[in-house]
Amino acid sequence: MSDVPLVYHHMLRELRLHVPNLWSAKRVLYVGANRCANPGLVDELKEAGAEVHLLEAWDENIAHYRKKDKKKFASITQGNVRDLPGEMGLFDAVVWWHGPEHLSMEEWPGAVRVLESMAPLVILGCPWGVWEQGEADGNPFEVHQSSIYPEDLTSRGYTVRGVGIGPDKSSYIVAWIGETGASPQEWYYAKLATSPTFWLVRDGQREALRNPTEMYAVGLLPVRVVTEDELEAIPVRTADVALP
Repeated sequence: MSDVPLVYHHMLRELRLHVPNLWSAKRVLYVGANRCANPGLVDELKEAGAEVHLLEAWDENIAHYRKKDKKKFASITQGNVRDLPGEMGLFDAVVWWHGPEHLSMEEWPGAVRVLESMAPLVILGCPWGVWEQGEADGNPFEVHQSSIYPEDLTSRGYTVRGVGIGPDKSSYIVAWIGETGASPQEWYYAKLATSPTFWLVRDGQREALRNPTEMYAVGLLPVRVVTEDELEAIPVRTADVALP
């Protein structure tokens, strides 16, 4: 997944931690896919056993997936999220990854409500705040029309995680609503005041992170500074491999 931006890996980490039901979904609708289509997420879901179905508006992206990358999606439907085709049916989860910002502030909430009626779990990803963008590669659907902030989603019942330091061009929002399957146990990133090393603490156990420097660089929160005694009191997770 070397072609996936670093920040996407951290957004996926948030989903793995907080929305494990996404990886047990058998039928997933992925809304809007450029040539990248976030292969890190699409391929992970397929490897976990999901059928990932695509809803895409632009002719050239559809042609790409039908002719050059035929195995990426279980099915491809040409359509606009503003006017979803009625025959698509129901899904276990819907992922609208970097999509809401392409609709106006008046339009995207309505589209989200329709997606919520199609699945018990909805995942949204978007830039955090203002990010001006025009047509990319000639695609008119790539124009950014909205600047979305966490409160725009929390006010609609979404749980929101910010990746980055705030509303700028290096920060993103990942949000979800519905049946997550998450543990009620608290999780956090722990570090010693005297050391740059981080541990992921979840379900009362700790596991070392492989690349804590990169994690810290993008401001992934929450981070809790702990004492050596506090850290030693948390048992080491041995059953799982550390998250990538």
